[in-house]
Amino acid sequence: MDYTQHEKNFGHLLSGYAIVFLAGSAITAYCFLFHELATQRLLLYTPLILLLLCVFSKIAAGGIRRNQAFVDLLLLSLFLLSSYTSVRFVVLVVHSEVNTVYLSYALVSVTLYVVMLISWRKAVISRFALESLSPTQALAYRAMVEVVIGDYKAEGHSFDTTVSGFDRYLSSFQSDQKTQVKLVYLAVQFLPLLFLGLPLTWMGIEERRSFIKKKFYNSSGMLLTLIRSAKQLAYFIYYGSKPSFPSTGYLMFEERKRFKEMPKKPDPESLTVMYVDESRDIQTDICVIGSGAAGAVAAYELAKNTGKKVTILEQGKYFVPQKDFTNIEPEMIGSLYRDGALEMTQDFDMAILQGKCVGGSTTINNGICFRTPRPVLDEWEKLGASVDVDKLEKCFDRVEEIIQTKKLDVRKTNEGANRFFEGATKLRLNPEWFKTNFDECGGSGYCNIGCKYNRKLSMLLNYLPLALQHGAEIIADGCAVQIQTKGGKAEKIVCKTSRGTNFTVTAKHIVVAGGAVGSSALLLRSGIKRNVGTRLSFNVTTPVMAEFPYAVNSFDGVQMCCYVKGDGFLVETTFNPPGTSALIMQGWFETLNERMRRYTHYATAAPVVGSEPNGKVKLSLFGNTVVDYDMTAGDFKKLKEGMKMLSRIFLAAGAECVLPSSYDDLIIRSESDFSKIDTEIKKPGDISLSTAHPQGGNPLSDTKDIGAVDTNFRVHGFGNLYVCDGSVFPTCVKVNPQLSIMGLATYAAERISANV
Repeated sequence: MDYTQHEKNFGHLLSGYAIVFLAGSAITAYCFLFHELATQRLLLYTPLILLLLCVFSKIAAGGIRRNQAFVDLLLLSLFLLSSYTSVRFVVLVVHSEVNTVYLSYALVSVTLYVVMLISWRKAVISRFALESLSPTQALAYRAMVEVVIGDYKAEGHSFDTTVSGFDRYLSSFQSDQKTQVKLVYLAVQFLPLLFLGLPLTWMGIEERRSFIKKKFYNSSGMLLTLIRSAKQLAYFIYYGSKPSFPSTGYLMFEERKRFKEMPKKPDPESLTVMYVDESRDIQTDICVIGSGAAGAVAAYELAKNTGKKVTILEQGKYFVPQKDFTNIEPEMIGSLYRDGALEMTQDFDMAILQGKCVGGSTTINNGICFRTPRPVLDEWEKLGASVDVDKLEKCFDRVEEIIQTKKLDVRKTNEGANRFFEGATKLRLNPEWFKTNFDECGGSGYCNIGCKYNRKLSMLLNYLPLALQHGAEIIADGCAVQIQTKGGKAEKIVCKTSRGTNFTVTAKHIVVAGGAVGSSALLLRSGIKRNVGTRLSFNVTTPVMAEFPYAVNSFDGVQMCCYVKGDGFLVETTFNPPGTSALIMQGWFETLNERMRRYTHYATAAPVVGSEPNGKVKLSLFGNTVVDYDMTAGDFKKLKEGMKMLSRIFLAAGAECVLPSSYDDLIIRSESDFSKIDTEIKKPGDISLSTAHPQGGNPLSDTKDIGAVDTNFRVHGFGNLYVCDGSVFPTCVKVNPQLSIMGLATYAAERISANV
């Protein structure tokens, strides 16, 4: 066992403690028997206490990793001893009874405790190279990984590496969600105490596995959520790391035939991006908050149309794809996603996935391009959000030309999607291939973690370079905390970097384009409340996996390839690398691990339901963003109908079984099993729900009790404050919204330009 130098030092310290405690036991025993200090009550039990501490130290020194329980016992004993002696001495002083014996005992015990605590922390931190987790959290996470992966660990792999990977993932982003995750592992460590058991890390592996299984399968509510979260993060990091890939049959892109066949082309030039490293005020004409599908488009159009100075303010950092993308899920998701993809609705029922980097969510989406359906625009008009449809169509034309939208090259599709397409065709459901903004796509399957090869034409490759060519500037790592207003005018944006540097941006006009959740929260923090945070909607999905009797290697090819229209929903194919696949795979413990060994046999699709606009963005008492959403019964019914449709398609395509992402076992082998979807999935919390498409929050409408933004995209009551992203959608567009957002941002920029 390879110990770090700090661990070796800690082991030596414990050996020294054993000698000190043994000597102390002998001395105090002598004093008790032969010296006048025997009259001190403190010494009555001291020889036995020190002898016990000697035993703890000796055992702990014999194996500081395997004997962690004795390390903890020694730390706890020294803490209690130092606390007791210190308090006892203070009490004596208060009563004017200065006692040098108690003083000496307090000083020695406190010193021993502090020295050991510092040495232990250094040892554990060096073992896992910790930056974010505390030693206790790291050890609890490792204990959980041992349970959920167990004997399925890759040969030669150490769970210590998984802990280090988890810590690197948490260290790669800043978020309030990270604190909650850390608390999960503290809670898991001490959870057994509530049931009169030992702390998790004190248990043997089999005892620990038995406890976790029993409590997981027999619990509900917050306890079930706690254990589920702790387990899923163990699966995600383990199966998202290279050592596990051989066991799943997964090949990284560079190892595949597609990589060798991908046409070579020169890397694009990096963007010129500013970082603020000192407190100052930045002056500009127009500040666009956000650099994604809305912000990048608006910035380019405004810079081109007005000739004024445009400053793009982006909360995330700038990552150069060909240099900074690693194709490793935990690393990229931690770096590129808001809250490291840990953001959830208030009830923890649905994950909300959004980009947080220069380029926004276009950097991590699948490049799917749907124009806003005409019935949706008709519905908006009834809500006071009239849009000139002919002008909007021309805006779509312009966007599609710039981002090079075209039908997906079927030579790049993955085999699982091909099976789905054949099954849907067999059932006469008229499947269609997606339109995307890809350029000579290699089919790497990394769309959701950023295209290292610059084949997905995100904002990094078109609108942002165009904006810079027209004089715009980009400030990265600049979180807009608040917009300062006076009367009906927005005057200044208060900003903060991830390093804690505060600065301001003073602008004559401010355009908010931070996404449905981010833009709403910013306006609320700025004291702007009229209809802000209302009419929030989502494209809600739940992944369903189908197992084929042969390998389909769905990881090899474009992640999202084709779709089928249903009654009030879409069914879309998708597939993920192993880490994310393990998160959504049905089953737990041995069952999940066995299924991950058949990873190459799976294909995935998901129903997509455009939800009712019944969600809200709110601020907590501490100013944190809260997303409040309960899925309506009608939307839930549509979701389950979508699950039935895609199950029918996969079975027609030759799948052996279909597995919804339910938290209980639910295996569909034939159409007669479809009724299980209704009887066993009774509420949204029974399945894994997610959305990458939050919409609304600042609804566009000239109607007083609906709109936060008028049809000129001005925030009601302000002359120079605008919003032009997906947050202005008064209802869900019910399709993948990238093109809708970009087209509407183009449309909005024309109107904003006329007023600046």
